[in-house]
Amino acid sequence: MNTISQSEILLQDATNEVGSFLRKYQVSDILKQCNGYKQKGF
Repeated sequence: MNTISQSEILLQDATNEVGSFLRKYQVSDILKQCNGYKQKGF
């Protein structure tokens, strides 16, 4: 087994997941939520 190629595949999958997540939810909404969490102290 080539662990490097496995890691690259996992990284590609993670990148695709993030991309689909950002397409599903507007980035501005995510930023608003992050700012809300910061204000709450999380």
